[in-house]
Formats: sequence, structure tokens, C-alpha cells
Amino acid sequence: MRRTLTSLKALCAAQKHPFHEVCIDDGDLGLSRKRLRESEVLEINPSYVYCGLVEDVQIFGRTFLYSKADSYVFHCQSYQNHQLQGLKECIASFIDGRRSELFKTYVEDECIFLGGMWTEPTPGGLSHEVYGPNFGHFVFEYLNRLAIFDLYGLTARLPVVIYEELPERWIEFLELMGIAKDRIIRVPIVKAPAYRKVWVSSACHYRDTAGKFRFWTAGLHWLRFRMFSAIGGPKIQDRRRLYLGREDATWRKIVNEDEVKQLLAKYGFEFPAMSKMSARSQIEAVSGADVIVSAAGAGSILSHFAPEHCVNIVLAPRHVGKGLWGGMGAAIALRQVFERIDCDAVESSISRKDTIGVDEVADYKVDVLVLENAVQTALKNGFENQRRDALGL
Repeated sequence: MRRTLTSLKALCAAQKHPFHEVCIDDGDLGLSRKRLRESEVLEINPSYVYCGLVEDVQIFGRTFLYSKADSYVFHCQSYQNHQLQGLKECIASFIDGRRSELFKTYVEDECIFLGGMWTEPTPGGLSHEVYGPNFGHFVFEYLNRLAIFDLYGLTARLPVVIYEELPERWIEFLELMGIAKDRIIRVPIVKAPAYRKVWVSSACHYRDTAGKFRFWTAGLHWLRFRMFSAIGGPKIQDRRRLYLGREDATWRKIVNEDEVKQLLAKYGFEFPAMSKMSARSQIEAVSGADVIVSAAGAGSILSHFAPEHCVNIVLAPRHVGKGLWGGMGAAIALRQVFERIDCDAVESSISRKDTIGVDEVADYKVDVLVLENAVQTALKNGFENQRRDALGL
């Protein structure tokens, strides 16, 4: 049979299994991005959100599906949904490269596939082996998907499949969302099993075939309320000021980070080592933050769990990470202030060019005067605009 691209909806129909639509693409919308001194309207469209039950499939790459009937499910399965990005390479590596192993071993129980990370071939090897797992993608690309399954009562009764390469410290985020450890099934990425019956969802946030950003805001709010409920509610009264740095990073480092921290210390900022904290402690910290300054990277994703009034100031190399993934997309949906400070890249020992030729792992230097001005504006706005007393309204 000739290989074909199909959709999850069509595959479910062919196999006579349920398929549920949660949110449809309803045309172009403009959402406001709040900045420190002004706002701008960005075109952000609703996502096409769904889930379905399929049988006899292999799952690979960015949650792509390969069915025993020799067809592939690609569209809406990844945050990069345009121009068939990565599909050909993933087929060559995970499907054509291991034909004799496909459909030999199975996860026998009906289950939910989460995965928790994507992997794809790169010139240096598989992405998760070269660069390691990415916490930012774990949050915005995968945890949100549990909202879809939860809507249909699936997370309460079915096991959840994750990749065994997921760091143990991330599992607590699943536990906070009500997924007990004894209902977690771990599978390998490279020698992944097939599935007798598995529930699969779309990616909640992605860039479509036309290159337009799509965001499912309902899933983001579900994720936040699940986390807040688990910690006994947000800690807004703490009014914390946090700096989320990259002290332990091997690339995209701030070369004058000591200078940055000295400046922020003058304004009462804390410097929690998030990578050494429990998931609960991380959520508690950011849920009570008035201002978060973060170095561009996985840690900035935690603004998903910051209050709606939080001001997010992100430090990043110029031209790197301009998309709406992670912190910016969440800030727009939550009406948080999001201010990006572009910094000059400096020569570093590691280089990795993105799809448009920008070195996305370059180290960089922060202009502390620009940062101080942004922090002062953020604090001034907070004192002047926030209302915390009903009698003062």
C-alpha cells in the first residue's frame, strides 16, 4: 500500500474509534501584548484541538503517528506544524531505519500518550541525546495536552505513557496534576513499542502550515488551576520578585550575570535555584511573583504559573527566540506584561544555527542600565496600577 498522509480524525473514522473535537480554527484574531510602556496587537489564532483513540500505531518524533496500514498522521501533532518540518527526517530515522522492529512489541493496555518531549534527527545525532530534554517544551507543548484528555474523563482511569528519558524531577509536575506514579508507563524513544489502543491529542499551541501562531488559552487556564489547586491556591500575597537565571547552563549564558544579580539585589529580587527545587516549590514561588526577570530559556516557561498582574522581563540574545512559544504566548493569553530586552551576543564555544541561520545558543551580555530602567518602570507600574483593597476601588 502506498504511504499517505492522513489526519487523526480520518484514522479514527477508518478504525471506527471515538474522536473528539475540543476547539476549532475560527479564523484570524488579534490579541493584545502588554508591554511596560505600551501595548501592541498581535495576530494569534485559535488552535484546532482534538483527541482520538487509535489502534496499531507507532508514535515517533514530534508525536507523529505511523499506522500499520502504512499511513502517517502529521498535521497539528507538533508545535512546528508548517512545511512538514522534520517529518521526512523522522520517518527515515524512526520508521524506515527500524522496519524489522516495528509492531513487534506493544503496550497492551489502553492508554494515553503524553511522551513529554520531542526528538528528531540532527546533524549531530538525535536531539534529546545531543541537547538533552527541554523543560520549556515539556510544559507548553505536552502538559497542556492533559487538559484535552481530562475533559473526557480519561486521565482519571487510564495510564499515561511518557518517555523514559524524561528527567525524574519532572514527574512531580504530573503528580501535581493528579497523575499518580503507579499509572505512569515509561517507554524508550529509539526502540519505542507500538500501541494496541492509545489516545492521542493534537498539540495545543503550534504554528500552522501558513506560519501563523495558534494558541489554546482554555488549556493554559486548566493547567494553571490544576497546579494552583495542588499547592492550595496561588501565593499572591507573597509579592515576590524573582530572577530565574541560567547559572548552570552550558550554552546561551549571560556573561555578566554577576553584575545582573548585583543590580537586581538592590531591588529586593530573590535568586531561587529552580533546577534544585521541587515542582511544588517552583509553582509556589512563581505563583506569588509580582515581577520575574528571566534569562531566555526553559526556566522562563514558569511564567505560565505567575499571576495575571505579573511583569515578565526576559533577557535574550538579539534575534533569538522571537516566537510566541513559552513565556510570551502565555503572557498574552494571561494579560501579563511581557517585556523582552534584546542583548548583544558574544563569541562562545558552542554554536547552533536555527532554520533562518541565527545562532540560537550564543552567549550574550546584558546592558544593566537598560535592565534597571525596565525594573524601575515595572515597580512603578505595580505601585500605581494595582488595587489590593476593595475599599480603595
